[in-house]
Amino acid sequence: MRVNDEPVTALRGVLPAWRDFEPGMSDGRDIQQLEESLASLDYFWSTPDEHFDWNTATAIASWQRDLGMPWRTTLERGRIAFLSGDARVHQRLVSMGEPAAEASLEITGTDLHVTAELDAKEQQLLRVGENVDVKLPNGTSQAGIVETVGTAVEREDSSGKKTTKIPVQLGLKDSAQAADFANVTVRVSVNRTVAEQVLSVPIKALLAQPGGSFAVDVLQDDTVQRVPVEVGKFADGRVEITAGELAEGDVVAVAE
Repeated sequence: MRVNDEPVTALRGVLPAWRDFEPGMSDGRDIQQLEESLASLDYFWSTPDEHFDWNTATAIASWQRDLGMPWRTTLERGRIAFLSGDARVHQRLVSMGEPAAEASLEITGTDLHVTAELDAKEQQLLRVGENVDVKLPNGTSQAGIVETVGTAVEREDSSGKKTTKIPVQLGLKDSAQAADFANVTVRVSVNRTVAEQVLSVPIKALLAQPGGSFAVDVLQDDTVQRVPVEVGKFADGRVEITAGELAEGDVVAVAE
């Protein structure tokens, strides 16, 4: 951007630009950071250090001259912004002609992510590392992967109704192909085979037994027989039966 018709330039660095750069200034790591950035642009030819000297002044003046500014060996605060990595302008906070502000741009990283919220009962649908398909507004699809699954948070809709949601972040395997679709709504789908040929019963049919084991009550004519079982995975209100004397077609009692 430009302020007072002179450029404000982003350079590499982790320290903020917190003072003027000028001859006679005290030594500091910010000077070395500036020299390293100017060296990467082929304006500083000595070894970067924490001291402002003739090499620093010459590099600043040459660089500013090539930006269309007057030859000067000082660099006032606000003329550069140090960024630790590549950035993308997310939003302009001021418009042309408005007074310059401390925060003129809102920036983000350049990696694109997809955020989604699952109902609490759907938490097991997406796991970290799982592959997903992300459909973009232009009809194309991109391969994605689940990066994080957050903890439950409470949301309130416009009617005041509260629901529990699970935030999920997805990464795109080729984010460059989706560069034109930041801040848009996408559709996420995942194909999973939970299990095949599984014997299962409602969770409410389980009866806790001594020692941490489980059983179910099987209804046979007018009698009830308690049958020990071993359980596997839980999903959608049901539980997998991995061992025991329960058979397909048995009628089990379910607690109210």
